[in-house]
Amino acid sequence: MTRTATLCLAMALLLVAALAAAVLVGETAFTGGQYRQALFDPASGPAEVLWQVRAPRAVCAVIVGAALGLAGAVMQGLLRNPLADPGVLGVSAAAALGAALAIVLGAAAVPGLVEISALVGAGLAGGLLIAVSGVVRAPEALILFGVALSSFAGAATALIFNLSPSPIAQAEVMSWLLGSVQNRSWIDVAWVTPAVIVAAAFAALATPGLRMLTLGEEGRRDVGPADAAAARLRPDCGLGRDRGGGGGGGRDRLRRPGRAAPGARGGARRSGAGAVALGPGRRADAGDRRPAGAADADGSGVEAGGVHRPDRRAPVRPDRLARGAGVAAVIAPLTMRDAEASLGGRKVLDGADVQAGRGELVALVGPNGAGKSSLIRAFAGLLALDGGIARLSGDDVRALSPRQRAERVAYLPQERRIAWNLPAIEIAALGAPFLTGEQALARARVALDEVGAGHLADRGAAEMSGGERARVLLARALASPSPLLLADEPIAGLDPDAQRLVLERLRAKADAGGSVLVSLHDLTLAAAFADRVVVLDGGRVVAAGPPLEALWPEVLKTTFGLDGRWVETVDGPLLAARRAQ
Repeated sequence: MTRTATLCLAMALLLVAALAAAVLVGETAFTGGQYRQALFDPASGPAEVLWQVRAPRAVCAVIVGAALGLAGAVMQGLLRNPLADPGVLGVSAAAALGAALAIVLGAAAVPGLVEISALVGAGLAGGLLIAVSGVVRAPEALILFGVALSSFAGAATALIFNLSPSPIAQAEVMSWLLGSVQNRSWIDVAWVTPAVIVAAAFAALATPGLRMLTLGEEGRRDVGPADAAAARLRPDCGLGRDRGGGGGGGRDRLRRPGRAAPGARGGARRSGAGAVALGPGRRADAGDRRPAGAADADGSGVEAGGVHRPDRRAPVRPDRLARGAGVAAVIAPLTMRDAEASLGGRKVLDGADVQAGRGELVALVGPNGAGKSSLIRAFAGLLALDGGIARLSGDDVRALSPRQRAERVAYLPQERRIAWNLPAIEIAALGAPFLTGEQALARARVALDEVGAGHLADRGAAEMSGGERARVLLARALASPSPLLLADEPIAGLDPDAQRLVLERLRAKADAGGSVLVSLHDLTLAAAFADRVVVLDGGRVVAAGPPLEALWPEVLKTTFGLDGRWVETVDGPLLAARRAQ
């Protein structure tokens, strides 16, 4: 039995015990014989006390507690804060204001009218919160607004209470505010139960969206709103089960049909002969990218001047150096034309043109503030364009619903914050929210193994290092069945081995026929793993093409402030650079 299931069972047993105690214990003490009489003689006095007086009160208390617990859980998930309570957004205070106003106006004499007034107050407050959340999405801002709303409603309720000329009305208001299950009957239970059931159903439908908020606001928007109800992930789905058979290849790379496996492609490796060396003032010819040299004749993997490590990719993929923009021009699932966008009155994209074709990994590079993250967010539909167009598989991003976007593209944001201590397997499974629970977990296991994090499957996010958390979030993106992948600085803050592992998996995604757009700061790694490099500066594309063509010395100097050149090594070209004087 899983830890979650054990906890739920224990809580259920405690609830049953508390309910039994509430029914059996009261002001009137019964003997054992009277309890037996209450069980077998419904018309007896003890039975009347137990089943018509105590039992309705106890059940009402359970329902009220369930409603409060449900509301609290939703608030905690919505605000990613374990301290959030049901009244944090001021809805309950607004309900109390509506009830107090109805009581003071004499509506208490009409059965059900006070309750309706309370619902109206809560509905108005909820509608106001929905309107505000559509403009301001930060949880902190929403909490502050809720606190202000709660303070206003509380002050208005106190004013109504103090200005009421009727002591009876004041007593009724006080009774409503304090709350009580005294004098409740089965009729009250029948009234309140459907409302709680409906609320629980809405909460269940919103569960995928709330779970997505674990990854932050952009993580949820990447998957779409609560129409992700098709996702049937459960809190205890598959935890503690055998994780065997989930892509045991670990770091084995995928390859295209007809291509040799990594480490066996003797002819594809680079040698010193025929190297492309870029010096100051020289630009390599675009048609002469592939080296003329080959590996040793016996295919042993030993090259002149060094030993090739089959478990690591060479700094520059020579089989890709000859591939120019023509790859993307044939079919480009990721296409952006003349894109313009602004943030806070500052233009972050200024006529940007970018595309990534099938089977292609495109690296976005540029100085801080160049517009890399903005461009990726625009592709994901998270940043509205002021002009131009961004397309996913041929369709305008603006014409796609959040769910349609999520089905077409996976998004790995810069932020690595995980709000709740979910186990790695559940976090990775969030990458496939539109599959069944078992299917999502199967993909999650494979993805975790691919990034070398299979051993973290049952470990909580709060118990991981930063690098482990980064691998789990990458697994979440790889678990998505979407053919397109956007990754915003996925290797920032990682050690060299982890950086290469991340880029190997992104490279494998492209080699398997996907389209990958990734922003990077390491120019050598960008040249090593990318088919093409796009250089951004000030929101504009200043260079684009095969790595050594896009990152030629003049671009290095004018865009990055570097005096640099590509130095040929036995493993391929490496960037040698220093700050420009």
